[in-house]
Amino acid sequence: GDPDLLRQAVDNLLANGVRHAPPGSAVELRGHRAPGRADGSPGVVVVRVRDHGAGFPAAFLPHAFERFRRADAARARDDGGAGLGLSIVAAIAAAHGGTAEAANDPGGGAVVTIILPAAPGPATARRRPDHDRARPSPFGLGGSTAGG
Repeated sequence: GDPDLLRQAVDNLLANGVRHAPPGSAVELRGHRAPGRADGSPGVVVVRVRDHGAGFPAAFLPHAFERFRRADAARARDDGGAGLGLSIVAAIAAAHGGTAEAANDPGGGAVVTIILPAAPGPATARRRPDHDRARPSPFGLGGSTAGG
């Protein structure tokens, strides 16, 4: 896949999470590779971003990836973005043969997941010792996590 586009998709998800999370709360970034099936498929890579805000309004979820769609249409464009971030995420996922899903976490907050076909490679990936430790957010929140 195109690493620049994939980075843009994750950046869009993180920016969206930061925008909608309460000040000082965590925005979580998790990723993992799910193994392939017995048919030899390489499996999938799953990237999940969750904020700890109010979550998506139920009526918004079916339209989350439409262009110019915002969860709160009453927000001014300069405060809430143009409504393109999630549609760009979905387009990038589709261009890589994957999908994007939006949901609300049962524990609170919005969750957006990107599921991409994994590139063929070793059946097992080596985990780094620091794989599940919290890492500082590039957005200055200090509370995002990386792990699987």
